[in-house]
Amino acid sequence: MKLDNRFYQLPLLFDPERLSLELAQVPAHAWTRHPSGYEGNSALILLSANGGENDDMSGAMLPTPWLDEFPYVKQILDTFDSVWGRSRFMRLEGESEVPLHTDIHYHWHDRVRIHVPVITDPEVLFHCGDEAIHMAPGEAWIFDAWTMHRVVNPKSAARIHLVADTTGSASFWKLVKEARTPEDIRLGRPWQPRTVAFDPAANPQVHTETFGGGGIMHPADAERLIAEIIDDVEADQPDANSDRQVLAFRQALSDFCFDWRCAWNRYGDADNEGVHQYQGLLSQLEAAASRHGAGLVLASNGSSALTTLRKWILQIAFNQQLFSRASPARAPAAPEQTHTASAGFRRPVIILAAPRSGSTFLFETLAQAAGFYTVGGESHGVFEGINKLRPGVGSLRSNRLTADYADPETGRQLLENFTQRLVDRDGQKVNIANGMRLLEKTPKNALRVPFLNALFPDALFIYLTREPRSNISSIMEAWRSGGFVTYRHLPTWPGTWSLLLPPDWEQLAGQPLAEIARFQWASSHQHIMADLEPLPRERWLAVDHADLLADTPGTIERICLFADIPFDEQLQSYVAQETLPMSRHTVTAPAPDKWRKNEGEMQPVLAQADQIWAQVQGFTQAGDDPA
Repeated sequence: MKLDNRFYQLPLLFDPERLSLELAQVPAHAWTRHPSGYEGNSALILLSANGGENDDMSGAMLPTPWLDEFPYVKQILDTFDSVWGRSRFMRLEGESEVPLHTDIHYHWHDRVRIHVPVITDPEVLFHCGDEAIHMAPGEAWIFDAWTMHRVVNPKSAARIHLVADTTGSASFWKLVKEARTPEDIRLGRPWQPRTVAFDPAANPQVHTETFGGGGIMHPADAERLIAEIIDDVEADQPDANSDRQVLAFRQALSDFCFDWRCAWNRYGDADNEGVHQYQGLLSQLEAAASRHGAGLVLASNGSSALTTLRKWILQIAFNQQLFSRASPARAPAAPEQTHTASAGFRRPVIILAAPRSGSTFLFETLAQAAGFYTVGGESHGVFEGINKLRPGVGSLRSNRLTADYADPETGRQLLENFTQRLVDRDGQKVNIANGMRLLEKTPKNALRVPFLNALFPDALFIYLTREPRSNISSIMEAWRSGGFVTYRHLPTWPGTWSLLLPPDWEQLAGQPLAEIARFQWASSHQHIMADLEPLPRERWLAVDHADLLADTPGTIERICLFADIPFDEQLQSYVAQETLPMSRHTVTAPAPDKWRKNEGEMQPVLAQADQIWAQVQGFTQAGDDPA
């Protein structure tokens, strides 16, 4: 929630020793990893959707079995006289941090998160915007989650906070009026907090959010949210066209509001006939916003305007599950046509990366895992052996594949192509795909996520990133080597083409090699981010190339945990080697400053590349869960 100040210390003090005592009674397995996968972050879940071990933001918020182990926590929650959403203990290990991010999910628009520190150190700092504070044990704080924030624990011991989400009752917001800000603390203004000791005779009542709304967002809510975006949107890098772009984006959002209200007035929130109308309006908005929203941000916190629109409207305004409950008389939907490919492999793991990002090294390392099966290398022929997936056939002019290409026959052919080439980690042929865990990698997949997701709806994605200077220089090196030619006779292109073929490649004719390389790198990341955005966060994992090289064993173990693949003895031995084999596509030996030989050529494109890199870092580090 946006707040007028970065931090508020509420006028209540709790007993951290009592909380520590209750925490000490629970077993180690009660802790689960942070929903965003941040290293060194874990949670002990107390209130969640349907009381399960999950991080869902919708559904009835109910106690998990662990809440009964914490009578003082119940008393603390009851003290605030509010209704509670997701609540948990959050643990940040020593020498770890919660990366800089902002919380833009719809869930956080109307909710604050209360922090009650249990175990901490004065050097643990919570940064929000231009403020940094230490939250001491037993205090109670809320903060402006809309503003960019992070937490740093430089000490060796873990930091543990009790955190609880609420929209807040009237009495809660009266407490906020009595709170003090960091400025009040600096000025020494008088303040009288009340101590709430543990009362073993208390009978606390914990009221939870059991109704999260209907299946259709009320137009008043949609208009309120969209008005905020319209008022806040601006171009990240203003130019001659940005004013027109902002106006077109605003107009698309405004038109949606009018049409959404008309649909509501006609169908309401429980009329089956309105389903296609609502879905159609959201599809139209997605298309128009995507067309005009690239490079637009919100002035208040720098977030992508398009991402915020997705989090607030496109992913929220129509909830099929809740709508179905409200419409018991709905006729059963026709069964969806199954794509044959999804019936073969089980939860395939697909590496997404720009060309020359180190994806071959990652692929060849993961291929040593007993649970993975591969085609033994790049899968260019698997895909482009299917005529309709080859650029230049029909209307396809690039490697960009949308879900429209994922028809059943294409799925059948793709599964057949994979199966014919399938090998285990020892290179032995495998003749059946059913139930196998496919590990798939080719940089062209950066442009194919909608297609792959349609064919493999249970797929997991590993998003590998690499900083632009080394990556763009390596792309240039690959072009010059002549060993990465992918297309020899592109219309209007002079000579051969190397590496992936992004949309709008034609505009690169006559451009310097550095700009071609930058465009390939940037297009890869822009498509990956846009296509991963609508997917549940638990379906993809971000891995940085620098981390992969600095701590290969730790990074591979993290990936195995994410993919539910055994980190077995053979794989452990492989990654523990003092010097791992260079990937088969290495052109020249790696070196930290190798990119500088192309620095002069790259200089004109670095500013644009750095802008994209900042977006990549924000996207991969952002979580839907505050610190």
